[in-house]
Amino acid sequence: MTKKDFLKEMDKHLGVYLSGFGFKIKQDGTIQKTSKDMIWLIQLTFENWGTVHVDNIFTSVKVKSLEKACVEIYYPFLSESLQKSRYQGQKTLVGPIKKVNKDIFQIIQVNSFAVTFKEYFENEFLPFFHSYSDVQSINRKYDEMDVPYQDGIGYVGDYDQIEIYNGFSTIFSLETLGRRILLMKYSKDSRYEDYIKWLKNCIEAGQLDSVSVKIYDSVLPELMSFQCPEIYK
Repeated sequence: MTKKDFLKEMDKHLGVYLSGFGFKIKQDGTIQKTSKDMIWLIQLTFENWGTVHVDNIFTSVKVKSLEKACVEIYYPFLSESLQKSRYQGQKTLVGPIKKVNKDIFQIIQVNSFAVTFKEYFENEFLPFFHSYSDVQSINRKYDEMDVPYQDGIGYVGDYDQIEIYNGFSTIFSLETLGRRILLMKYSKDSRYEDYIKWLKNCIEAGQLDSVSVKIYDSVLPELMSFQCPEIYK
């Protein structure tokens, strides 16, 4: 069985069902729901040596214009094709991951897998997508990983105390924090100015290494001057 055969059978079993929720099975191994500026994504990872081995199922949400801006601001030195490739892998929020590790040799086995997938979809994937259906809900999730905020004072704590945004990216990076800043702008977060102030204070206090400071010197003005798309104004 090939990956193409597998996805064709999956579509027979689940295509109509998934379409009722706005999702469509793609031949690249993804199952997607899209709006004007967002993608709700289910990604199946495959190995294919005469049979199909489904390794993992990943879920994520992407705010398209925000991720495009992140790539352009942080990686202006990349060629257009490399920027496009990097954008394809960008995720604004990562959701449930299911370890499947299943070999599928025959078409008849796809029916069993489709039943299992439907359970994952109904019990874990769909609730996640419903919970994070717009930039405001995603922004609130990022709130949970910020340093503490005190009314009348602002954000408190050192730069190295910031959480890893666990589940949003595998490791903390300067780009992740840039995404955080853009999310606050997109969602009209009233704490945006306080967040920028906190970050600048961390830089001035010497809490960042020289490489990070150099990057922020370049990207922070662009993050702050970035104009959100009209639909978010």
